[in-house]
Amino acid sequence: MTTDDLRILEMSGAEPVFDDVMSEFLLNSRDEFISRCERGGLIEYADLGTRCPWLWRLTFHTRGLARDEGSEVNAVERHVVAVRFLPDYLRQVNQFQTLALLEPRKRFPSEPGAPRDLSARIYRACR
Repeated sequence: MTTDDLRILEMSGAEPVFDDVMSEFLLNSRDEFISRCERGGLIEYADLGTRCPWLWRLTFHTRGLARDEGSEVNAVERHVVAVRFLPDYLRQVNQFQTLALLEPRKRFPSEPGAPRDLSARIYRACR
């Protein structure tokens, strides 16, 4: 377990109780996700759920820009994202409750007017 994993567990709170439909959805989604990751690629993951795979750490080995402690813009080689699925996920998705960017902490927008929130970027790209 990494320090990012511990931070995600601390941020997320207690594991919720899921009904049978949501539990089955999460288990099937986990199996499909893991089978896709076995092919290799730029993603590393950790399933942080205890009873159900509801909480994940995803590390993308991708390049980007971020500000360091002195506010200088530097290249980064990875992005760490926490993903959590709440019990009402299949009925209503609140993207701001589902995704959180952990690293880099001071992301540098790549274009003028870019959303500063990662979840807004991901959902905009998926539409």
